[in-house]
Parts: sequence; C-alpha cells; structure tokens
Amino acid sequence: MTKPTSPSESEKSSSKASAESSAHRRKRGSRGRERRFNLRSVSAVATCALLAGAFVLPSSYVKEGPGPLFDVLGTYQDKDVIEVSGAPSYKTYGKLNMTTVSVAGGPYTELSGAEAFYGWLAFDGNRSLVVPTDALYPHVSHETATAETGAQMADSQTQAKVAAMRHLKMQVTEKVLVNTTVEGSPAAGVLESGDRLLKVGDKQITTLKDVSQAVNASNGSPIQVTVERDGQQRTVTLNPVRSAEGDRWVVGISLKQSYDLPAQVQYNLDGVGGPSAGLMLALGTVDKLSEGTLLADEDAGGDPYRSYVSGTGTIDANGNVGAIGGIKYKILATGRYGARYFLAPKENCDSVLKMQEQDPSMLNYYHAGQVRGTMVVVPVSTLDEAVQVVNAIKSGAPDDSLPRCGS
Repeated sequence: MTKPTSPSESEKSSSKASAESSAHRRKRGSRGRERRFNLRSVSAVATCALLAGAFVLPSSYVKEGPGPLFDVLGTYQDKDVIEVSGAPSYKTYGKLNMTTVSVAGGPYTELSGAEAFYGWLAFDGNRSLVVPTDALYPHVSHETATAETGAQMADSQTQAKVAAMRHLKMQVTEKVLVNTTVEGSPAAGVLESGDRLLKVGDKQITTLKDVSQAVNASNGSPIQVTVERDGQQRTVTLNPVRSAEGDRWVVGISLKQSYDLPAQVQYNLDGVGGPSAGLMLALGTVDKLSEGTLLADEDAGGDPYRSYVSGTGTIDANGNVGAIGGIKYKILATGRYGARYFLAPKENCDSVLKMQEQDPSMLNYYHAGQVRGTMVVVPVSTLDEAVQVVNAIKSGAPDDSLPRCGS
C-alpha cells in the first residue's frame, strides 16, 4: 500500500504564489471594470452636458414666423404712432394694422438650441420656418443687419409721408441733392455734398431721373449745372465722361432726394425695421390729415370687421405699392388677430394664390379661438387704390365686389 506523500516546500510555495497571483488578477480586473464604469459615467455626463449646452447656448439657426400687428392709428410705447404738427390733425376710427414677420436668431437676436429644436418639432411646413442662418443671412453681422433695416424703415417713412400728402393734393417740393462725388470725376472738387441741383443743361431738376437724362442727353459735350449752396445759386460747367460700362454719360455724382412738406409727420415705431410698413403708414397719414375717416366707427353698432383692416406693402413717393417678403406670415398673423380684410401688394398675388392652394385654412381668421371665416385678401398697386378699397370696406360693399388675386 502506497503511503500518500505530502506536498514539498516548493509545491507549497508555488501554490501560494498562484493563489496570490489569482487574487491580484481578480483585484486588478475589478479595478479595470471600475475604471471602465467610471469612464462610461464620465462619458454619459459629458454627453448630457454637451446636449444641455447645445439647448441653452445660441444656435446657428434662424426662425421666422408670424409677428405682431401695430395699429398705425393707435399708440406704441405710450406715444401716438403717427404724430402730426404744422397742420390740422383729425379724429380717426378703427384700426389700420401694419403687419410684421417675427425673426428669432440670425443677425438680429439669439435663438437657443432648445428654441430651434422646438421650432422643428412644431414645424408644419407652412406656419413657421427654422433654417441655418447662412441660408437667409450669409455673412451678415448684427450691426449691418440692424443698420440696413433701420435705413429701410427711415426711407419707407419718408416715402409714406410724401405719398400721403400728394394723394391729398398738398404742396410737396421735391429736392435733388448731391450725396457724394467720385474722386477723379468731372464733379470732384466742383460740386459738394448737400448741393441742391436746380438745372442741368436746359432741364429743370425735380427728380433723380431728370439728372441722368439731362447728362446723358449732352452726348459728352460740356454741360452747365446750376446748384444752390448755402442759400445762393451758382452755375458750373462739367465735361461728362463715359461710364465704366460705356453705355451712358456721367459726371461722377451720387444723388439723394429730399422734400419740403407742408406738415411735419413723426412716426413713433422705435425698434421696428424694414420697408414693408410704407403702405399702412401712408394710409394712416391720409386718415390723420383728412376731415373724413377711412374706417367706420366700431362703437356705432355696425360690422366691427369693417373697422379693422390689416395690410402690408412698400410705397414710393408717387404712391406706387411694391412687393414685400414674408407675406404668408403676415396673413397668418392677421388671421390670428381676427381681421377679415387684408391689403396686399398686387405683385404678391402669386404667393397668396400658392398659399391658398397649399392649405386654404391659412387664410382663416379667428375670434376667441374659433374660425370665423376666410380672409378677404385685396390686391392694390397704388395708394389711391388702397384708399378706394378701404372706403368700400367702410361703406359695406359686398366682399365679392372687392378685387381679389386671380380674378
């Protein structure tokens, strides 16, 4: 019978080392799993932080949609939107609403990632738009955008005043002034910024077009130019040269218009920019300067919708109404605020018809959250037409007697 042998010292030592090594591996493995767990935790926290930052920080997107309405016959920031001095101002009734597009993000304001994301979620293809800023405002700074819209609004206000007073047959004197001269040109060092052009050749100057026509008619021959500077008239001789394109004669001046008006009109719309307020400001000015009223008295028991008209459109000094952008959002805003009548530039009719074809409900107007009917969008091409339309609305003319896009 064989006697069992006991492990040798070397075997004991080897077994002990193996056990210690195994324990070490288990411990090291545990630390590895712990490190991997910690890395996953850190990664998850970082991801959440990045997502949270993306939601909170300004995004590189811009959102457009319906904006607020401004009653040009009412007040804004505790001031009358239209203030008249130097001439009688008369009582008005109802509301003439200029419409706007709400723009968040881009060069104007900040749009957070969360706002952009929610805009996408709510996007229905028609009533709002969220796109990369560069798609609408490529390389445009806040300062540039603000300055541009401010200049557009200032010019629009000037044109609205002139158009309104011309419509009312008030005396308006148009002046053509030298804005700048081109270095090295015939006019450089001869004419100065602020000079009022009175006569070019044999032509009396009343419009910007008069100047270019008179200079071009010279066919390059020396031409006499009469200007008013510091209250005194002077006549100089200029030698026209060919334009860089070679298609006309020029003397190297840029021009600007100015007007002497029989009344002072101030528009108080600080912070509102762009050129599309012109039509409604002109209508409001006509109403303020007229003894009669454009709209019905909403408190006289008549149809309240005939005292509540919205619209949009650029305008020039001769009363011509021009196309604008974002008309879809302006119509949507009008419907939300419950206006049944909307004045639109005739040039925008294609956009209105397309909008109606895509979704007729976009022309609905509401009251207390309920649909009250389909908006009457009336195209106009001049201030005279717009005044006629508003008077027809006031008098109760049937809706189907008003002009419509496509008819």
